[in-house]
Amino acid sequence: MVGGRRQCPGGAWWHTLSSRFRGEFATEGRGTSLAVRSLMAQTGSMFRVLLLGIAFGCGNASSQAAGDGGGDVPAETGSPATCSGGGSCAEAASQAASDGAATRAPESSTPGNPSAEAGRPATCDSDGGGSVVTLASGQTAAGPIAVTATDVYWTSQSGTTVSKVPICGGAVTTLALNIQGSATLTLATRALALDATSIYWGALSLQPAEGGVVSGAQVVLKVPLAGGTPVTVASGGGLGGVRVDSTNVYWAAYQGGVMKEALAGGAPAPVATGKGPVDLTIDAANVYWIENTNVVMKAPIAGGSATTLASANDVNEPRAIAVDATSVYWTNHAQNGNGSVMKVPIAGGVAMTLAANQDWPIGIAVDGSNVYWVNSGYSTGSTVMRVPLNGGTPTTLTSSMLPWAIAVDANNVYWTTSDIFNRGTVMKMPK
Repeated sequence: MVGGRRQCPGGAWWHTLSSRFRGEFATEGRGTSLAVRSLMAQTGSMFRVLLLGIAFGCGNASSQAAGDGGGDVPAETGSPATCSGGGSCAEAASQAASDGAATRAPESSTPGNPSAEAGRPATCDSDGGGSVVTLASGQTAAGPIAVTATDVYWTSQSGTTVSKVPICGGAVTTLALNIQGSATLTLATRALALDATSIYWGALSLQPAEGGVVSGAQVVLKVPLAGGTPVTVASGGGLGGVRVDSTNVYWAAYQGGVMKEALAGGAPAPVATGKGPVDLTIDAANVYWIENTNVVMKAPIAGGSATTLASANDVNEPRAIAVDATSVYWTNHAQNGNGSVMKVPIAGGVAMTLAANQDWPIGIAVDGSNVYWVNSGYSTGSTVMRVPLNGGTPTTLTSSMLPWAIAVDANNVYWTTSDIFNRGTVMKMPK
């Protein structure tokens, strides 16, 4: 920031990009170049929100009330909160449930199931009463999120960071910074995954070039939970989701389908073929994914033929996916109240609409009683939502500006907001 004005990237490539997005990007690709349309298809709505916001913000040289900082170092949210019983949040053991936008390696009696609650996290003094708590602020486009019994993890899209904060509140810790180098704009994906030692996520490097943007390599990265230097696990995919269990890390391949690689090392191996995975999840037996061809798929983790679980009228711009012991759940990411939350039996069968008339539903999470999701649209409002697993009247838990991804544990709902001007947040509230 200089004199209250935002400093934007320089050079002809940026001015071309910003003017292009200010003039054309809002039309969802009508009249834009092939390169821009390709990036929109690869990176989904977060890329649209990110670059549209940057283009308008830089084009107007808008002031930034929250101050500068570039989104590289997340803001601290204050002193650590005291958990109930006088102990720290770290006293609780084992894993909480996660979501269709992020997952932790399971530690329960249902290995491989990222939606199963395997234990109870610490109960914080702030839990209960229905109050919304800000765990982290000053984030630049906070994206995918995962929660354990002690901490909340997330990636920041344009800030190229991976961060964590205690579930009871406290100082934000930056685990990885400037993922792909200072010369690139890296968009971490909607999906990230945790195991006992590391955090895994996918990224795309966007290399600036004269007259536009050229996309770089898709990679799957990991970094220790305590922080450190990111390591490339695999290349050629990751934007459509990353998952991990006790044996393998799984990712959506750039050319379509799902790949895996043993945590112990070795060559990547195909799990299933497909076209344009958007997000994926796993249980002990299968990998499940959604495609931009409007299908919900599953295939055995050990390898084998893929099965279509849902298609046609039941799948419309799918965005996020989750699984429990009986069903697969996903969001249909249509705008203007045309979105929906759906489920289908794992074994196949008739798909069921759990919530209709939703506006841009994105992240999704499940527990033993409910399905949770966030609506990021503007026609009917941005909200955090809940509905019983077997259907019923959806409940609005709270309103929230530009919510992006969601996760749950035994006590709370957690979500990120994707404001790109260092006003993004990590939030929680009781279920």
